[in-house]
Amino acid sequence: MEPISTTIAAITAVRGAIETAHNIKDIGNALENLFNTHHKEERKEKTKKGKKLPRTRMQQVLRIRSGDEGYDDETSISAVANTVLEKKKKELALKSLEREIDRKFGFGTWDEIKIQHTKLVEKKKAAKKLAQKRAKEKAQENKIFWNKVLVEGYKVLIIIGVVIIIYYFLSWACKGCI
Repeated sequence: MEPISTTIAAITAVRGAIETAHNIKDIGNALENLFNTHHKEERKEKTKKGKKLPRTRMQQVLRIRSGDEGYDDETSISAVANTVLEKKKKELALKSLEREIDRKFGFGTWDEIKIQHTKLVEKKKAAKKLAQKRAKEKAQENKIFWNKVLVEGYKVLIIIGVVIIIYYFLSWACKGCI
């Protein structure tokens, strides 16, 4: 399924959840799905490489009407038009969802949802950065520990070697003494 269509489908699912929800948890799950779908699609679009082909009828019609040969060129008029039109579709669907949530739960509810979502995303990013920092510190501590173990191990081996050499030297030198 196309990324924008997936987002619009998620928005539709949220709208359906608002109408039929028995509790707030159902609506929350639908909204979480919407936000996660949106971010995953953005990451997928950034990482996609290779030849693009028109996937939707709108993309095909835009390519045919504009006379573009290669749709994989992101600067072609059909690709740009498709991007703009899909973005507008998504914005309209989100606006519609926003109005419906505000109508059902009171004005400003959507803004509260967005603010709370932003806070939680920032908190999650901060926790991830902290976890990465701690992992680096732990790795550095482990490196120092194992380095110290190796150095001390070499010292022990050298001392044992010196003791063995002294023992054999003394046993050789004292053969005639005893």
